[in-house]
Amino acid sequence: MLHPGDAPGLGVAIDEALAISFPYARAYLPVNRLEDGTMWSW
Repeated sequence: MLHPGDAPGLGVAIDEALAISFPYARAYLPVNRLEDGTMWSW
């Protein structure tokens, strides 16, 4: 049996000091979605 616990959130603790050492970098994706919903590869 699974006990949900009393702490708020999803049960995942985030170490903010550690997260700072991994800066956000936008990924380059070689596939684009056009306005009509189709996919186009460069």
